[in-house]
Amino acid sequence: VVIWRVVSISKSQNHTSCISTRVDKFDGDLTKFRGWMFDLIVAVSQVDQELGKVLKGLLARDWKTKSPDKWEAWEDSEVGSELFDRYSSELYGLLCSLTSGEAKSVLKGMADSGSQLDGFKALMVLNKRFDSKTSASLLQAFLEVVNPQGIKSLVDVVSGIHKWEAKVALLK
Repeated sequence: VVIWRVVSISKSQNHTSCISTRVDKFDGDLTKFRGWMFDLIVAVSQVDQELGKVLKGLLARDWKTKSPDKWEAWEDSEVGSELFDRYSSELYGLLCSLTSGEAKSVLKGMADSGSQLDGFKALMVLNKRFDSKTSASLLQAFLEVVNPQGIKSLVDVVSGIHKWEAKVALLK
């Protein structure tokens, strides 16, 4: 399912910026999560670069010491209160409209538990659930790098190299 979403964000009280972007719905397929997250961050960054940078920073954090569902915006210096107040509920709504299946169930579980409909926290919870870096997934990624798929024709060489470099970058 592909949806078109127009997001308008007020940059100041007198100016509104609109952008139309295409983002596929994410249904919980682990193999598609990183691509979906990349598309989402790019779309958000087109609307507000600061928000995109903050989201990328939150997703890059190591959440081994503290679970994302225990995260609070007021404790986080990277996410200012103004940015949080402006985007939290809108980001949650955007995530709900861009998910289905198991991914939507994760978001619905947040709402059913009575917690605030916080888009920042929801994004981190989705990331933890669907982009888990287990020993098995890291081994699989490593094996794909050291033993890449064969290239069948000369025209596929450049795209094959780019795919391989992307897999190498994921391991770093």
